[in-house]
Amino acid sequence: MGIAKILVPIWGAMCLGHCKWIDPVQESKDRDNGSVNLIKFTTEEFTDPHVDVSPDGKTLLFDVLGNLYTVSIHGGTAKQLTAGSYWDIKARYAPDGKKIAFVSDRSGKIGLWNLDLLTNELQQQTMDRPSGWMHIRPFWTPNGDLLDMDSGGLKRINAANKKDPINNIDEGRRVYYSGTWSKDNKNFYFLKNNAVYRTGHTDGKTSKIWEEPDKKPPNLRLNGIMQADISPNNRYFSYYAVYYDSLTRREFCFLKIFDLHHRALVAEIDSMPTDLRPNYAFTADSQKIILGRKGRLQYMELLSGKLGTIPVTVPVEKEITPVLKPVPKKLADTGNLVTKVIRWPTYDKKNGLLVYSAFGKLYSTDMKQNRTKRLTDNTTSFEYAPALSPNGSMIAYTTWNDSEMGHVMMVSSEGGSPIQVTQNAGRYTNPTWSSDGKEIAFIVDGTETKYGIESQHTGPNFTGYRLRLAIASIEKGEIGKCVELAPMGTLPARFYPVPEWSRNGQRIFVNTYSRLHSRPVLLSVDRPEMDTVEQLLLPLADEVRAGPGGNQIAIIKDNKLWAVPWPKNTGLGKPVSIDLSKYVPITENMPVYVTWSDDETLMWAETNKILEYNITNGRPPKTLYRLRVGEPMDTPKGIYALTNVRIITMQNNRVIENGTIVIENNRIRQVGPKSEVQIPKNSMVYALKGKTVIPGLIDVHAHYHNHFSELWSGQNKNYIGNLAFGVTTIYDPSSNNLDGFGQSEMEKIGAILAPRILSSGKPIEGRGFDSYIENFDDALNIVGGYAQYDSGPVKEYLQPYRQQQKWLQIAAKRLKTTITSHFTGNGLIYNGLTRVADGYTAIEHQLRNGRTYGDIHKFIAMSGVNYTPTLTATPGLGNRYVKDIEDKEPKLDRFNPFFIIERERYKWEKGLMPNLKEYVDKSLMWNASAIKNIIGQNGLVSVGAHGNGFPGLNTHWEMWSFTLDGLSNYNALKCATVNSAKKIGLDQELGSISPGKLADLVLLNSNPLTDIRNSSDIYWVVKNGKIFDAEDMKQYWPDLKELLPWSWRKLDIDEVP
Repeated sequence: MGIAKILVPIWGAMCLGHCKWIDPVQESKDRDNGSVNLIKFTTEEFTDPHVDVSPDGKTLLFDVLGNLYTVSIHGGTAKQLTAGSYWDIKARYAPDGKKIAFVSDRSGKIGLWNLDLLTNELQQQTMDRPSGWMHIRPFWTPNGDLLDMDSGGLKRINAANKKDPINNIDEGRRVYYSGTWSKDNKNFYFLKNNAVYRTGHTDGKTSKIWEEPDKKPPNLRLNGIMQADISPNNRYFSYYAVYYDSLTRREFCFLKIFDLHHRALVAEIDSMPTDLRPNYAFTADSQKIILGRKGRLQYMELLSGKLGTIPVTVPVEKEITPVLKPVPKKLADTGNLVTKVIRWPTYDKKNGLLVYSAFGKLYSTDMKQNRTKRLTDNTTSFEYAPALSPNGSMIAYTTWNDSEMGHVMMVSSEGGSPIQVTQNAGRYTNPTWSSDGKEIAFIVDGTETKYGIESQHTGPNFTGYRLRLAIASIEKGEIGKCVELAPMGTLPARFYPVPEWSRNGQRIFVNTYSRLHSRPVLLSVDRPEMDTVEQLLLPLADEVRAGPGGNQIAIIKDNKLWAVPWPKNTGLGKPVSIDLSKYVPITENMPVYVTWSDDETLMWAETNKILEYNITNGRPPKTLYRLRVGEPMDTPKGIYALTNVRIITMQNNRVIENGTIVIENNRIRQVGPKSEVQIPKNSMVYALKGKTVIPGLIDVHAHYHNHFSELWSGQNKNYIGNLAFGVTTIYDPSSNNLDGFGQSEMEKIGAILAPRILSSGKPIEGRGFDSYIENFDDALNIVGGYAQYDSGPVKEYLQPYRQQQKWLQIAAKRLKTTITSHFTGNGLIYNGLTRVADGYTAIEHQLRNGRTYGDIHKFIAMSGVNYTPTLTATPGLGNRYVKDIEDKEPKLDRFNPFFIIERERYKWEKGLMPNLKEYVDKSLMWNASAIKNIIGQNGLVSVGAHGNGFPGLNTHWEMWSFTLDGLSNYNALKCATVNSAKKIGLDQELGSISPGKLADLVLLNSNPLTDIRNSSDIYWVVKNGKIFDAEDMKQYWPDLKELLPWSWRKLDIDEVP
């Protein structure tokens, strides 16, 4: 059978009979003026295909990489039935063998399709649905009706694609999702409460015929049964049974075959996948069952239980969108860096004065004079959260110092000497003046964060995170009664609540998270008693600011800004809910730090622009001012040479024994054998015989921005831990926008000690109405918001429809940025593979919680996508690396409190439990095998440790895990250097050792080519030309510097959480 001509309906349309069709691949080509690549290879390995047998028993129908194939039931070379970049799966023959029905995303959403095998005519059979691959199936009745399930129940799809209800089936939903229909049309079967039921088609009588045992030796407990089928002679009944092992937290899936005549179990097949649960089929003579298993098409003889393999070769031809490769970047390292991160802007309209925080310093801009200046000469603390007093004469703000903590401060709006308001040092933010200017309300962070460590709170949505609303007199600084608060959600962009005084000064409004209502609320706090009332139920937002007049609420959520009327009180004594779906956003261009200039005017920042909007006149927002605040890039000056070293250049397998590297300022000037390198006369020379030099490691899945939000530290233990273990660049594919982008700027100017920082910003999530992408312009606008910052690849996450993920990729290409995605979205490998087919730059996380085979490995390798497995996120990985924690404990103790080390050790030691160890070992080996196969076919695999475990050390664990199935040490190092640099578009600047590149290096005491674990035996770290002792992060060049004392060292034993 030849390849069918694939005609596809307009996205979102319902096809009734014959429709006007368009090809989304061609549409993509026309729209993006690009091309389509055809991947061609031959494979004898297939990852869990769905299988069916033709009614005449001669042909197998199955899917590989989203295309449908047929082959003789005896095996041979398969013939391709469908083509394109679409994902076609779960195909089933009609009873007469003339048609097939299958599930596909070819319209841009997941739906049910029908292909006439004689005419090659293709029709869409059901409306598209977002429920996913597992909640739709082709279901033929014995008389050739195709069934569908919707909110109205079980229905037939007739010849005109209209639906007729089937009213005589009480358990229609169970029949559709997990049941089957006897081939003689007399009975239908369904699964309920882990039992098999049969209902007569004519008399409607239902009886239980089998119940699956609740337990299975040695320690498995039944989790559910599903996906039933029945043999052509109506004798054998089959289903999947999924069991759960609580010790390993692992599911086991068995295909069970039951004899209906004797009511006995006939056969059982183990090692079935727990995620995909692929279709299987009985042969026409009811003697065998055919299934995809262990990378092959297999059969089982029902009477003997014998398993065999059907030899099948598949010539794959798969269309894909060309991978979106990064445009190589040249990093600026001289001159001034102009910030794009303006925070806490506040505006004195009368005097035309803007006050804000940038680069951790307090600035003011006189808009009338077009003059910008710093307001203090403070060099020992960061300055955050400025707020103008009601008369504009004073500015309240907070400070932060890593050793001494901080205070609420005041300074004249003209600048000058600051005045300390609070008496005791702490972690304070968001000061707000009372209307009479005599008091300041602010937020107190009472968690361990004030000691420079992550909060050790418990509770979902940060409900255990100890925050307080406090009020201090500006004259005495005394703090009276406080109100307990929590952040609005797990990680809002404005992590800390923002208090807002009423005009009469008798009330304070502040956002918090309500345990009572399990959602954010606006809290009303009465003065002076500090009694509280939960007044408004809020959406899960990033920022909420109550208007000073009590008439409006400003809300930022998912990079959009709304101003909504204050809802009227119901009089029932319950808080009123705000529903944003009723309102149109003011802007969708990533507004941040919104505030009210007066009752009618909102002001906010978008990168370095300050915008305002009058809520009464309805005119578009206008740019109030474009700020240009710059700081010099941090570039050391001088020249030195590293001599007598082994240099693993990571270029064309070149290793230089007894080599020399000359570094000038922050770049590599010369590299080569010692005899060939001329060292400049004015150089500092370091003789380092026995040391091995590799490029600085690059961790491209590093979640380190979920703590210390908004109030950034100059000495962050996570950043310094990474540097100490040789990680000189990190990319975080999920962070608050300004936490990631802002700290990247701080690193560039030397305000914080950290690796180079790249971030995706907040993921583009598919959950929630206001993040829904309805068209290409939506996608373009969303990606454009991130592209205005110098971000890493943007992160797409759980978009429900194929068309949405396509639009995002096209938008990223148009805006000259790149895009990555969470690979196992919704737990199914199809969601990741379609993103590969759509030309995504990279994919994050392991391919699946199970084994993958040659078809997927070749597909990923040939696509050009950059794959970051994050094996360190595997539960129980500690069985391999607990000993390494013990060996590195003296070093870890320098950068981590002892109780953090003990807790991490305990968490990783759980991987030593025998049952869990066996599973983790197997899982790691499967993944290591996939990595080796992908790299062996010139695929790109990069290293990302997910932020799990100890910062920096975890990157080595990830890299070491790559070698478990025989990947060479050199290739593992390549993954952590060159390949990681390629993912973020920095391979012309980082990732290998050659003249002109940035001087990011790791000097090792031992050779990692002989033992990969030598990669963590580090002598020096060179980052941006600066030399650090890896043991204590003392800086040796260009001058001597030591770390400040860690504030957690001051903790009393009674204060240890």
